[in-house]
Amino acid sequence: MLQDTIYFLLELLRCNLSSKLDVVQMGNLKFVSNS
Repeated sequence: MLQDTIYFLLELLRCNLSSKLDVVQMGNLKFVSNS
């Protein structure tokens, strides 16, 4: 039970990190194309 919870939290963290990275990459692309 506890292991499932930990796994779920890790997956949630991984998804949040990857989505944040996508946002950062999009921001970098916009910044580069603007300048």
